[in-house]
Amino acid sequence: MSVNWQAFSHAHRDHYRSCNYTGERSLNYYDAHAPYFVPPNPAPPFGLRPEDWTDNQSLLYWEKRRHDEFFSGTGTRHITPREQVLARDGYDDCIAYIDKQLGNLLFELKRRRLLDNTLVIVTADHGESFGEHGLYGHFHSVHRTELDVPLVLVMPGRAPADRVLAEPVSLRDLPATVVDLLSLDGTAPFPGNSLARHWRADAPIPVESDPIYSELCEYGLRAIRSGPNVYIHAHDGIELLFDLTTDPLEMQNLAGVPAAQSTLESCRRLMAKVTTTTSSGTVGSRNKE
Repeated sequence: MSVNWQAFSHAHRDHYRSCNYTGERSLNYYDAHAPYFVPPNPAPPFGLRPEDWTDNQSLLYWEKRRHDEFFSGTGTRHITPREQVLARDGYDDCIAYIDKQLGNLLFELKRRRLLDNTLVIVTADHGESFGEHGLYGHFHSVHRTELDVPLVLVMPGRAPADRVLAEPVSLRDLPATVVDLLSLDGTAPFPGNSLARHWRADAPIPVESDPIYSELCEYGLRAIRSGPNVYIHAHDGIELLFDLTTDPLEMQNLAGVPAAQSTLESCRRLMAKVTTTTSSGTVGSRNKE
C-alpha cells in the first residue's frame, strides 16, 4: 500500500498525521506550491513576507496570474519585481518548513528504532521558475530552474552519509536503486541502473557520466545534459546550447557561436542516440515532465 500525503491545508495536515498507516509510505509534502503562504511557526524568513492585503492577494492569485502571464505574454496584471521576489521568498520559506518537517520525520523514525531498517528517499518532481527566461511556475520549459531537484537517500549501512555526488543523476534510476538497496529478489524490472554504483566498489555497472534526457511533450521541448553542456531542441527547430561552467543560469545561447559548432554537432548526435529506441529500451537517462 502506498500513502500519498498531500497537505492541502494546515488544518488537514494534523488530521493526516493522526492516521496510523501500515505498509509502504509515500509522503507528498505539498507546502512548496502556490500560493506560497508561510506555514505557522516558520523558520527565520529568507526575505520578504506579506505585509498587507495587497501582498496577500498577490500570493493568493499567483497561480492564475502566472498562468495568464505565460499564455498572454503580459498577464491580467503585470507581475512586478516586488511580487516576483515576494513569491520566490515565500517559496523558499515553504521549503525551509518542509526541511524542518523532514527532520521531524527522521527523528521519529530513529526514536522508534526504525531508521536503521528504512530506506528514506527525499526528492521532488519539478523545480519552479520565478521570472527566469520570462517564465513563472513549472511545466513550461526544460531549463534547470524547472528540472533540477534535490535527491537524498538515507539508509544507514547501505547509503553512506558522507557521500555527496557532484555530477547530476536522473530520477529514472530510483526504482532500480530501491530494488538494489533493499536486496529484493531478482533483477529490477525497471529501466535505469542503481545509483549505488556511485559509492559501492563492487557495483556491476561502472560509474559513467550518463547523458540526462528530459522532455516536455506538451510543448515539443527536448533537452539533454552531458557534462557541462545543455542542449535544448524545440519542435519548431529552435536550438539552444549552454555551457554550465561559465553560464550556470543558462542565459547565453551558444548555438549560433562559430566556436561552439563542434560542441553543438556532438550534442545533436547525442540527442539522436538517446532518443533512438532499441530492443533494450532507450539509451541514457530520461526525465519526462
